[in-house]
Amino acid sequence: MTEYDRRDVLKYVGVAVATGAAASETGAARSTDASAPADWPTRYGDADSSAAAPETAGPEPPVAIDWTVERGGRFAAAGDRLFLVTDDGRVAAYDAANGDEEWITEVTVDGSAVAAVGAPAADHDAVYVTTAGDTASITALEAADGERRWQESGIGYETNRTPVVGEDLVLVVADGSLFAFDARDGTREWRFDPEPVTVDGGERGDPLQRDPVAVGDGAVFAVSNNQLFARELDSGAARWADRVDDWAADTFSGRPMAHGDAVAVVKDDAVAVYDAGNGDERATVPTYSPAALAADRLYAVDDAASSDREVVVGYDRASGADEWRSAADAATIEDVIVGDGAVFAAVADDGESGAVAFDRDGGDPLWRLETDFEPSQLAVVDGTVYASGDRLVAIRSEDDGEPSADDGEPSADDGDPSADDGNPSADNGEPSADDEGSDGEGAPGFTVGTGIVSGVLALAAVGRRVANGGD
Repeated sequence: MTEYDRRDVLKYVGVAVATGAAASETGAARSTDASAPADWPTRYGDADSSAAAPETAGPEPPVAIDWTVERGGRFAAAGDRLFLVTDDGRVAAYDAANGDEEWITEVTVDGSAVAAVGAPAADHDAVYVTTAGDTASITALEAADGERRWQESGIGYETNRTPVVGEDLVLVVADGSLFAFDARDGTREWRFDPEPVTVDGGERGDPLQRDPVAVGDGAVFAVSNNQLFARELDSGAARWADRVDDWAADTFSGRPMAHGDAVAVVKDDAVAVYDAGNGDERATVPTYSPAALAADRLYAVDDAASSDREVVVGYDRASGADEWRSAADAATIEDVIVGDGAVFAAVADDGESGAVAFDRDGGDPLWRLETDFEPSQLAVVDGTVYASGDRLVAIRSEDDGEPSADDGEPSADDGDPSADDGNPSADNGEPSADDEGSDGEGAPGFTVGTGIVSGVLALAAVGRRVANGGD
């Protein structure tokens, strides 16, 4: 691991925005979510693939990049480690506290090194990765040292590249079938193969898509082009299924997301929300790009009004109504996750990239931190936001008791009242493509409408001036 150069650490600059707008308060109590993973064990959070950890807080501002790993890829977090499938196909483990590399290894099949692909899944004892091509496999490595625990290589030629671990089972789709393995020893517990379907008087296959499955309410949910399947987690037996009416024009797409007693998936260019127990369709949400599912809302990346930019939208899970929007948009939003009190997004905009946190009640920006790479995956764990792309970084509060990454360096605003003194806030930061820029988005109390937009722009401008010594 290469330590992050502390001169390049881009600090959150907390600035009180005085635009004449009155501070707003949200009186409604935030809903309490039942499921709240302490880790981030899969690509999309818990085994439910919801990308939501609504009782897990991110860092409070001022925030900074605490450490950097100079390797990119997809990751999962469990216990005190982060597990990374690197861009070159190896698997590595890092100490979550300081980013130190604990081990790195190649996956071998029949004595030959092969590339791991996609995102890992992890629990406190092991990390699970897949390989593809002629050597498609699911492999369990010991979390402590990377030694192989077990491997199953007879599952076909193509995996879904994103295994899920739920209730001591490792679930992976390979060649259109769903496999469940005992997480401890790799015993194959069951396999589900969708039956052929009848279309226009003839039979054709309807294999499962390679998207990650979701686990919730004692079931596992998987999709084919034309069907959503709910299978009992312990046995693989059928619970219920839904199918589209127009097989030629309509399809299911994307990963299913479960949360509590509900499961949601794109069906015919909208999101259908089902009762996880019996398959009753509860609501239709008018979006085709869902990103995260919480107890109260489904969050999606939609087109911003009257522009070609993107915005995060929160839809009421029960009614499908559009009830929440992020107060700022971006050219591209790569990933969206939900934490306690905040919605985090990985964004790219006009050559700058990073992560931004929005208030979960009103959508106001809480903070922003830019990086010199484009993050494509986020996770929130125990007061930290992790972001990966070409690198892996940990974003933390500067006042969490850890040494500041820029200790000993003169501050750009030395001699002036500190812009971030006494400025509390909620969650994570946006990495920056500009090594000198630091956009603080963290002022609670923005009002709705153009006041938010002008406040964000003013805040960004002040942040850049402070970071550049007042230029």
